[in-house]
Amino acid sequence: MSKDTTITNFQKWMIFAIIATGTFMSLLSATSINVALPLLEKEFGASISGIQWVVTAYLLVISSVLPIFGWAGDMTQRKHVIAAGFIFFGLGGFLSAQATTLFELITARIVQGLGASMNMANSYAALTGAFPANQRGRALGMQGSMVALGGISGPAVGGLLLEIFSWHYIFYITIPFAIMGGLLSVIYIPKSQPPKITGFDLPGAITLVAAISLLTISLSQFGRPGWTNGEIALYFILSIMLFSFFYKWENKQPHPLIDIKMFKNKVFLNGNLAGLSAFLALSTSNMLMPFYLHDIIGLSPKEIGMILMVFPIMVIIVAP
Repeated sequence: MSKDTTITNFQKWMIFAIIATGTFMSLLSATSINVALPLLEKEFGASISGIQWVVTAYLLVISSVLPIFGWAGDMTQRKHVIAAGFIFFGLGGFLSAQATTLFELITARIVQGLGASMNMANSYAALTGAFPANQRGRALGMQGSMVALGGISGPAVGGLLLEIFSWHYIFYITIPFAIMGGLLSVIYIPKSQPPKITGFDLPGAITLVAAISLLTISLSQFGRPGWTNGEIALYFILSIMLFSFFYKWENKQPHPLIDIKMFKNKVFLNGNLAGLSAFLALSTSNMLMPFYLHDIIGLSPKEIGMILMVFPIMVIIVAP
């Protein structure tokens, strides 16, 4: 969305509040659920490899369709994509709270992931379109603070809700944010002027989603009874083949889903590899730590939440 000179100062900060709400809501849901994993494991009689899909399905959907919804925001009305993101997220939260089986919960988390992806893919574009160049850094920096705030609040809020109520309220608490964000998006985010580019890279989108999904499935099945090494290897090899096809396909497209040429910039490439490594380490510890603290150490959900807060707090201190 290009800068609209008719945006008032009040509207500009309302747009920031909308984007900040979506970011906080997504991070709150992503981090608070970790505290509840040991309880969900017992609730549904699942294994760790099974219950991990409550988190994995959410993140898998976000990472798979993020470029697609980014394209949709560029080519259509960004305000509609953001508003739809809030609707899907709220619906997913309601369905998650109503789930009676692990399959229902994972399916609902997929719906939530779709909503979160719609918002994440368009948040920074909406901010840069609303704020002039001399205020853009301030707005983006404040948006980064909301990421940290969501990371801190999630474990604490999740632990507190589990201590007082039940795991269902971890999802219920996001619904008011979703309703408010959706309504304000329609009212305050201005219409954008889509570029005169037609066509959608459907083969690239399908290939990317399939490649990421197969890679995640293959990695998640190590050690699961009933799965042979051959089956795991097949999924892994297929994912690598699809990633290879995606790379070659995108290089030939005039308007690719992802501009592969950006990765020829060493600073961009190394920054993304560093971020990938950091999130791999973070996700591993966040997934396993609640089980260790609950099942081995015997801590309460509130105590687990307090311990999981340490990491995001240190990020806030060290990152600047």
